[in-house]
Amino acid sequence: MPDGHRVGLTLEEGKAAHLRHNASLQKHFDLISHLAVAAIRAPALAAVGGIVTALGYYSLDHGRMSGGVNHLEAALFWFLVAVFLTVLAPGLSYLGQYAQTQAMAEQDLDFTNPYVHDNSRSRSFSRLGQFCQIAVLVSVLASYAALVLGAVMFLRLMS
Repeated sequence: MPDGHRVGLTLEEGKAAHLRHNASLQKHFDLISHLAVAAIRAPALAAVGGIVTALGYYSLDHGRMSGGVNHLEAALFWFLVAVFLTVLAPGLSYLGQYAQTQAMAEQDLDFTNPYVHDNSRSRSFSRLGQFCQIAVLVSVLASYAALVLGAVMFLRLMS
């Protein structure tokens, strides 16, 4: 009888682990939809940034500029790079979360401890998700740097 009791406990623990895994997977899928909305809205942000840059260019007093057109083009280039990287970040974030969720979905479920096991597909998706997370961080930091660089060049141009 103790063996039957042990098997029953193992099955109950496995079932509980599988239910926790499925609940966690559902939370990750819900997060994906929020990131998808952010990724869809990002091009609108880019359009606003492009419009603001264009308005800034056309409202300049070109006779007052201390630098040449090349300096202005360089400043505008860095502003547009910042806008591009700002748009890229939510898309990469969405892709990273999707890959992490897919990694969880690919895991093997069984009734031996630890009940949820990684396999080659889940590890591959997990690596892709980790790469995207790092790429998001780099994209955000690079967008800040590009924005500051563009602003410094623009202010230097106007002095």
